[in-house]
Amino acid sequence: MVDFVDFLPTLADLAKTYLPQNSSDGISFYRQLFGVDDSVRHWSYCYYNPYIPAFSNLRRWVQDTTYKLYDNGNFINMKLDKNETHPINAGRLTTEEVTIKNHFQYLLDSLPTR
Repeated sequence: MVDFVDFLPTLADLAKTYLPQNSSDGISFYRQLFGVDDSVRHWSYCYYNPYIPAFSNLRRWVQDTTYKLYDNGNFINMKLDKNETHPINAGRLTTEEVTIKNHFQYLLDSLPTR
């Protein structure tokens, strides 16, 4: 997984230079460009400042390669629901999904709103 914030650290690695401290919370994917499968990022966080009213309730989310949790509580299995139109009912979550959703909620609660 690669997140937008990972590009600056990756470019710094490519240029063989250092980033100033606290300049980015990204993770370099430099080694992955050359076939080393490090898979260092397990989830990503996105903040969307909506200018389009249709997206006003989908402002922040955490996701991995399978699941996405929006700040409005919608929990989606993106592999089974590519259009994200059917959030998983809380009563139908597996034990593993409950763990993932709780972790994502913790991340949403602890990460900044910009």
